[in-house]
Formats: sequence, structure tokens, C-alpha cells
Amino acid sequence: MRPIARTTGSAFAVLAVTALLVAGCGRDSGSSGSGGSAADPGITDTELNIGQSDALTGFTAASGSCNLAGWQAYLGRVNDGGGVEFGDGKTRTITLKGYDDGYDPARAVANFRQMQAENQFANVGSLGTPTNLAVMPQANSAQFPQALVSSGSTAFSADQDANPWTIGWQPTYLDEGRNFGTFLADSGRPLRVAVLAQNDKLGQDYTSGLESAIEGSQVEIVARATYEPTDPTVDSQVANLAQSNADILFQAVSVQKLAASALTRAQQIGWKPMVFLASLVSNPNDVIIPGGGEAYPAIYSTTFIKNFRDPQVAQEPDVAQFLQDMQEYSSNIGQENIINNCLWGYASAATFVKALEQMQEPTRQALMDAVHQVKADDVPLLLPGITVDASSRTSAPISVLKIQQYVDGRYQVAEKLQ
Repeated sequence: MRPIARTTGSAFAVLAVTALLVAGCGRDSGSSGSGGSAADPGITDTELNIGQSDALTGFTAASGSCNLAGWQAYLGRVNDGGGVEFGDGKTRTITLKGYDDGYDPARAVANFRQMQAENQFANVGSLGTPTNLAVMPQANSAQFPQALVSSGSTAFSADQDANPWTIGWQPTYLDEGRNFGTFLADSGRPLRVAVLAQNDKLGQDYTSGLESAIEGSQVEIVARATYEPTDPTVDSQVANLAQSNADILFQAVSVQKLAASALTRAQQIGWKPMVFLASLVSNPNDVIIPGGGEAYPAIYSTTFIKNFRDPQVAQEPDVAQFLQDMQEYSSNIGQENIINNCLWGYASAATFVKALEQMQEPTRQALMDAVHQVKADDVPLLLPGITVDASSRTSAPISVLKIQQYVDGRYQVAEKLQ
């Protein structure tokens, strides 16, 4: 059984809801059948139903669609292999339903309420900082899992005692900013940095991480500008930053077309600093190449995931399996359109399955307990040395990153500043 990919229209939505209701009529609603706790809605002895809210349309549709596709690819193979053997000994297939929020917090909240109405067991892997921030109080009030959030905001992992039904997955934007700031400070050189940041928690986290790492070093921030994700361009912001003649352009940006346009605009006005790209917008085909990145002395980003476009890496078993699964179960995303979000979604889904393998009862609380038990060094697509440890109540399950530099058409790990 392959997972349901997304809600595309009202007719599909009605059919999906009807299918869920029909399935519910045949469930044993009072017991899991194992003599343990009564099952929560969304799980039977043979099936688990989960929901995910992403921007499947709008200016961040590439990221949202790829995130969902990664989950779809991994779960598709798992389901076709017979499903997952849970910690309670029962084997279940997983039905994933996608909901489109268009990166709109209000729509994300509406999607969450729809998940509840449709008896989804959990909200898993949903993408976006502002959208998930809007859902978080609702999920915790309802004691409804908001698990493995696809966002690097510290809000989803830094205080899990206050929000016990929410947990992130990937390294935080604060971690990214701090890692790059340390990279700059360790160079021992006097460096001037201009910051272009998204005007929200995402931009604040990246910038705060950078600031904390360069404190007391020879690195200083000499110019700042912000933008809104819905802005058509960042031309004016880049022009203002260029007046500083900074050595580094630090892009705390999440919209690929704006990251690319910043590179284009800086060249047009004769400013060619070294560049840091947030991991969200580090894909060469969508940002560096269209933005004319070859004109810059160096382009850096952070990563915890393998670069599948490296011919040697593409032959590694987990990467080859990922590409095969994407082709078979997520064919709507061509290989040329695969970006980091596809890989993150795939690896996040693998993390989720590891949690299910430890889940002892068919309850939402048991799911959250199982997620926090995950400690793994074999999650597919993660770089060597990068592990998942979800036991901390104050940090994301993945917290280690590596600095990479774009050289001769591909990324490679960077040991020091050029």
C-alpha cells in the first residue's frame, strides 16, 4: 500500500475523508486487541494514519512538495515491503495524507483541525517555521503529536518540557549560524559581514547563532537588512548592504528565488563578497547556477546530509536506494528538481519508522515516548559521523553540522576559510 500523497482539490478531499470514515467503521475502537491501552484514533492492528501539512503551492512549493515526496518515497517502499513491525509486535502499513497550507499559518491551523476531524493519529514532518509555530499551541493543548517538525527553529526543540507534544528533527538555524560564525572566527582574520535575514524567527535564529560565535573575534557585522518571504525581490536590500563593501554576505534566507536574486543583484552592482547560503537554499540548480555563483570567490553552506549529485556519493547504497525510491514512489519530482528538502523528508521518515519500531502501545503518548527513545547512527542519507539522538529535551535530534564549499560544480567539506 502506497501512502496518499496530498490533498489536491475538494473532490479528492471528500473521497479521502469518506475512505477514512469507512475504515473507521471497521475498527475496534475500544481496544488495541493486545490487552494493553485502548487505541487512540488513527491506528488499528494493521494500519496507521498520519497527516502532514506543507506548502504544496505558492512561493515555497518546491520545498514543501519535496519534503512530502521524500516521506512518500520512504514510506512507499516500507509499505510495499509489508509495513512496519511496531514495538507491540503488530505489523502495520502507514497511510500518509498531505495537506496544502501554502506557507500560510492560518491554513496550517485549519489543516491541523482537519487532521483531528479525520482521525489522523499524528501530525508528522510538516514543513515551515511560521506554520508550525501557529499549530504548536493547538497541538499541545489537544495532546496531539507534532513530531519531527521540518524546521530548524529552536522553538520546536529547545523547551520540550513546555511543549511535550512537539519535537523538531534537523539541526536548528541557530546551530547553522553558530557553525558558520565559528568557521569565520577560527580563520583568525579580520572580516566584515553583511547580513540579509528573513524578517521572522528563522532569520533571527540564524543571526543570533552567527553573533554568538563571532563575539570576541576579529569578525564583525557591519550591515543588516531584512526581507519578507513574500517580497518579489531583495534588490534594494542587497544594494544597501553592498555599500558596506563587506567581505561576507550572510544569507539567512529560506526562499530560493530570493537567494538566487541576491547573488544576481550583487554582481550587477559590482559587489562580489564571499557568500554563506542557508542550507534551505543551498541547492546549486535552483540558487547558485541561476544566480551566477561562479562569479563569487567562495560560496559556503552547512550540511548534515549527503550530496547525491556527487557521482561517487550517488553510488553509495543508501543514496542509490533513495534515488530509486524517489523515481518509483514520488515520480512527480524529477531528479533534476530534487533539493535538500527531499533528502531531509526521506531521512526524517526513516527516523519516524525507527520510533514506530519501539512504540509499545497504540497511543499518541506511546508515539512521543518512542520518538524520544530514538538513538541511531544508521539513518539513511546522513553524512558519516552525523547521528540522531532524540533523547534531549532541549535540543533537536540532529545537532551536528559540517561546513561545505561549492567548488567546480559540487559541494565538498571545507576545513578552513578560503
